Amino acid sequence: MEMADELMQLRLGSWTAWAGDRSSWPVTTPGAAAVEWAIDVHREFFGDGLLGRMLDDGPPHPFVDPLRWPLSSVHAIVELLSRACALRVIPRDVGLAIAGSTTTADVNRRVTSDLHVLEVAGLAVRHGWSIDYEAALSTGRRPDLRLVLGNSDIRVEVTSSGPDRQRLAAEALSGSLVPALMMIGVQHEVEISGSAASSEVDGDDLARLVREVEAAASESAASGEVRTLAAHGVELSIRPGGSGLGSFDGPPLTGDMWPRLKNRLRTKAAQTEGAGAAWICVQDRSGLFQLTDLAGVDEHEQLRRLAENVSFALRDARHVAGVLLSTGVRIDAGEDDHDTILADDDGRLAGSRVLRRRLPGGRCRRTFVVRLRNGPAADDGPMHWFRREGSWLDWALAAAGLPTVESIFGSGQ
Repeated sequence: MEMADELMQLRLGSWTAWAGDRSSWPVTTPGAAAVEWAIDVHREFFGDGLLGRMLDDGPPHPFVDPLRWPLSSVHAIVELLSRACALRVIPRDVGLAIAGSTTTADVNRRVTSDLHVLEVAGLAVRHGWSIDYEAALSTGRRPDLRLVLGNSDIRVEVTSSGPDRQRLAAEALSGSLVPALMMIGVQHEVEISGSAASSEVDGDDLARLVREVEAAASESAASGEVRTLAAHGVELSIRPGGSGLGSFDGPPLTGDMWPRLKNRLRTKAAQTEGAGAAWICVQDRSGLFQLTDLAGVDEHEQLRRLAENVSFALRDARHVAGVLLSTGVRIDAGEDDHDTILADDDGRLAGSRVLRRRLPGGRCRRTFVVRLRNGPAADDGPMHWFRREGSWLDWALAAAGLPTVESIFGSGQ
């Protein structure tokens, strides 16, 4: 089935259509029953209309990305099971409140945010914490979660740090131009390579550029000569005898990503004002660890730099006990993602850690835990939740009366 046809079925708002052909699921017979159960849980909590609203809202679509879809991949099924299990193990009223918020406008942004909240809530329940969703503080603020265990009462604000406008514009240009260049190359049997100096090409200029490329490709194919084209900040080389797109470099990304994250942290600290103790959980989607100078240093140095910056940014937020900054769940890159914990060597960052965790289904996550020196002497619960997340899914499956991960996928996974 072509992608366009699959997306059309998604517009019908059916979780059954989203799940695809059962025969494509890489699971055992007991595993297929578990997947059917998980789909039913999504239908129960999110409703059948969510997928259509997400598509109408425009990209990015939280349930239609390479990590979560289609269900022909192991990691997509593990993501599905993890969401369903979290909805089952947390209090039902909390699950309904989280899922129900997706009826608001800007649905894709809200779904992305609430999936992070759901994940943190599911991890906390395993450790015995009771949960309230958006319980009001005396200040009138409503942090995402209130978590209570014995004498410990903490508020948790969950957020993500996404790409800035420059990166979004660059991705939008590449997403529009690259498929067009590939199609022209295939149609005219030429290879098109080049680069874009800026992302300020859209609308009529982009359509005009595509027409110019098509004309140059036709000339190159007819004459057997290489053609070059420079227009609208894009430089291209068109070589006859190819079969589509060669190399294409998108617009360069510049600028400092830290100010955006700093502002996000301060906003979330303000959201928890009035709490005796608070934690802020951030999933980074901005490329902070891949596209800045953090990419060139080891994890001890990454932790040190993050701790210094976070501590300075939140120096006046004395109620914030710590910050968890996560790379987010990603496909396991292999040997560098061992199941390890890296602590501070010289004691300057007491309580701060780097958690490298392998997760079921060929996934992994790195989480930097920054314990603030000026913060309250609060429970380190969030660090312990993420520390044990590698075994969380098997625990949650058992709590839901389902087989283990190994039984679902077979011993080969």
